[in-house]
Amino acid sequence: MVGGGSHAINIVKNARPRAVFGIACFDDAKLGVEKVGKFGIPTQAVLLSKAGCVNTEVEIDRVLVKLDLPDSNE
Repeated sequence: MVGGGSHAINIVKNARPRAVFGIACFDDAKLGVEKVGKFGIPTQAVLLSKAGCVNTEVEIDRVLVKLDLPDSNE
């Protein structure tokens, strides 16, 4: 987990993960998918439901669906 796109890209360059999953605002998600795609690494993203640098929000159900994980309430 990192707080910014440039830090995430540096981790990808150094660690070469098998896949990347991001939660970000639209602009950062688009940029991240484009940059990580240049490394040939599969990438998925869920957009924040409330963008910004403080008190951001994400719909956890969307994250669980994208990760193909069961709902924690089941």
